[in-house]
Amino acid sequence: VQVGRVQVEVREVQVAVQAQGQEVLLQRQAGMVLERLGVPARLLFQPREEAPPGGALLLVERGALEGVGAVFGLHVEPMIETGRVITRRGPFLAAADNFEVELHGEGGHAAAPHRANDLVLASAAVVVSAQALVSRFADPVEAAVVSFASVEAGNNYNVLPSRALLRGT
Repeated sequence: VQVGRVQVEVREVQVAVQAQGQEVLLQRQAGMVLERLGVPARLLFQPREEAPPGGALLLVERGALEGVGAVFGLHVEPMIETGRVITRRGPFLAAADNFEVELHGEGGHAAAPHRANDLVLASAAVVVSAQALVSRFADPVEAAVVSFASVEAGNNYNVLPSRALLRGT
């Protein structure tokens, strides 16, 4: 274990969190590994971590952090080799704040875009321009990302829609 970025190989721990009670198995196995490292630990599983406002406040209100001197978050990361745990001091992953952008305008026929508001083109401009928020307003050494994960506009190949909805995180 090193100060700063730490990488601990954990071959004997099978981290398989499933909805049917595997949390108890994970707590026992991870607890044994932490004991071997000489680290007293309390493992918490935050409910609804992906759905705002998440479940962390509920855990705090119920006293889950009483007597705790440090907090480590666990998150499944498919880009990390199975059996490895990676950590570092300070924030590691981004907060998942969700947003929606709704555009309204006058729809029209695709053969006459000059007589309508092209919300598909406008949606594309919003998505591309939002990337400047990260590259120009966030410190380049800090982790920051804006991702659009859903763009809905129209349902016909020759009609410019009057509404577009963009969703992201």
